[in-house]
Amino acid sequence: MDEELAAITELMDHLVSDQPLKLASLRQLSDLAGTEREIFAARWPELKELKRTEIARYLAELCQDNFSVDFGAAFCEMMVDDAANVRIAALHGLWDSEDVSLIETIVSLALRDSDALVRVAAAEALEHYVIMSEWGMLSPDVSPQIVRALAPLLIDETTAVALRAAALEAVSASGDVRVPGWIESAYSEADVSLQISALAAMGNHADKRWLPIILDEMENPNADMRANAALAAGAIGSGEAIPALAELVWDEELEVRVEAVTGLGKIGGEEARRILESLADDSEAGELEVAIDEALEELDLVSGDFDFDMFGLDDDVISDDS
Repeated sequence: MDEELAAITELMDHLVSDQPLKLASLRQLSDLAGTEREIFAARWPELKELKRTEIARYLAELCQDNFSVDFGAAFCEMMVDDAANVRIAALHGLWDSEDVSLIETIVSLALRDSDALVRVAAAEALEHYVIMSEWGMLSPDVSPQIVRALAPLLIDETTAVALRAAALEAVSASGDVRVPGWIESAYSEADVSLQISALAAMGNHADKRWLPIILDEMENPNADMRANAALAAGAIGSGEAIPALAELVWDEELEVRVEAVTGLGKIGGEEARRILESLADDSEAGELEVAIDEALEELDLVSGDFDFDMFGLDDDVISDDS
């Protein structure tokens, strides 16, 4: 038995045992392939449900902050786990996956899983595939495939609100001609959670036609509506929203202020920069310091003024010819 197979066998023996879980050792589950993956898949069901859930959640969190690990193969096995919490964690872990072979399984979970929360998580997991397809980072066939699959959830009046909201946001970046109608339908509903998802969908759809609605919602008494309107304005990227966002940076709710600052960073331009730099110097905006710094960094990145030297990258690494 070679070293890699011995290592995964030893790890699975440890995980199956009642010994305390060593989280650092779970990095070995990155890039599973071939016999290693087969060993993992065969032994995984032997773990107790509580431990499987803990591991799945830890891996999902780890890959959010560490781009050097790839738990896609492990998550693929976890998506068919008997425990709903494990399936949900695995779906969350696929937030940036480019593996289109997983789409069929994710769609199946969104449409047919026995657990309502799994169906919602699966629909949410499809959103980035649509965005990447629309942006040319994946095959152009991917987006229409997902829209066709989720369309029944959007036209069926019996679809649970949370699932309909997740499906709407998932398809909202698509160029499908039905998307604006689905957004308008959700926005017209009395359910606030659907209205909030409609605002998020407007931002993903990135069409200036939604700006009048978004600007109106920045004055909504509901803080969640104001926050999501600010986020949608940033996603659309129109300078017309800057004056309204400049007012929201002093909103009574911190969440709204943070999203307003984030929106300014996404829109960019000299006016947005002036507002953000003024905030950075304002002692009363101290709780926004992190959001302001991140917004200015994003603004610099979009404008081409980002300081790549801080990462030790030379010009060859970041040149257009790389």
